[in-house]
Amino acid sequence: MMGSIECMNAPCSDGPSTWECREAPGMNAKDNKLVNARKPTQERSRERVERMFRAAEKLLLEQGPEALSIPEVAKVSGLPRSSVYQFFPSKYALLLAISDQYQRRMAERIAGLDAVLGDLELNDVVGSLARAGADFYNEHPVARMLILGGPMSREGFRAVQDVHKGTADGIRHLIERRVSGITFPDEPDVIAFAVEIARGCFRYGYFREKSISDQTVAETKAAVHAYLSVRGEGGS
Repeated sequence: MMGSIECMNAPCSDGPSTWECREAPGMNAKDNKLVNARKPTQERSRERVERMFRAAEKLLLEQGPEALSIPEVAKVSGLPRSSVYQFFPSKYALLLAISDQYQRRMAERIAGLDAVLGDLELNDVVGSLARAGADFYNEHPVARMLILGGPMSREGFRAVQDVHKGTADGIRHLIERRVSGITFPDEPDVIAFAVEIARGCFRYGYFREKSISDQTVAETKAAVHAYLSVRGEGGS
């Protein structure tokens, strides 16, 4: 419950091959071109994209997302600008691809909770999810910067709608497996709203303290649990 996460029902692996170009519903061709990235299919291409990612992350940590540019990424990575533009038509496409990588990695970590959690009460499951998300963000400053700190345009949001849907579906699956008898409405998607509540709490903590503190985790847990307790049907 902590940001945009790829679907937790399917295993993912790290690396450039995990993301792909998506056509976003409701977006015109110009918008799609700006936010979508081309997926590398050959080993040489994957290695180049990995170099682009490493260069972009270095620049993000040094300068922040506002100053990032494709020419600078090309310079730091030692690749021609044309090679970078071949996969990322804009810096926004590159930032979305990096963000997607982190979302997938966090999804793997959260999905792993299902193997270690027993049957619990809702409050305990929500607490475990909040702690897992906070730990991940604290370990990865670029993830904090892009997922919590950066503004998300409407076009960017539409481009990753499947990621947001996967977040809700995965967390729903985990909670309903571990909390006996509880279910949540699909329309409106109560779990999706809960994820946004958690993200808002984490974002506030990030801007306030530059990390996700134990206090922020506690407040996130309290806010999400209070909401789900009211909206859940059955369970404890």
